[in-house]
Amino acid sequence: MTVPYGGAMTDHVVLLSLRAGVADAELSRLGDLLAGLPERIDGIESVRFGPSTSPEGLEQGYDYGFLITFTDAHARDRYLPHPEHAPVSALVQQLSEGVLVFDVGT
Repeated sequence: MTVPYGGAMTDHVVLLSLRAGVADAELSRLGDLLAGLPERIDGIESVRFGPSTSPEGLEQGYDYGFLITFTDAHARDRYLPHPEHAPVSALVQQLSEGVLVFDVGT
């Protein structure tokens, strides 16, 4: 099934393989940055952030993640170069030894 570009909600899934020794305060800072995005960027419906809760054990080293739901793919495209995205991206790179991004139109 193919969803027309920009015509449906888009989920931006980011999985993080955290570096050893990442402090809880650093994760809280990332959570705070993410939580504030819907107020600062039009087109963000919701943000969820946290550790994996899957009972399957298939995380392959990705121990934290976040999901940003956009009104459509165009809103996601506006977010990526947005100045409010830069501190999130920088902190993700600082805290992670691996990052996986996967976007899904719904």
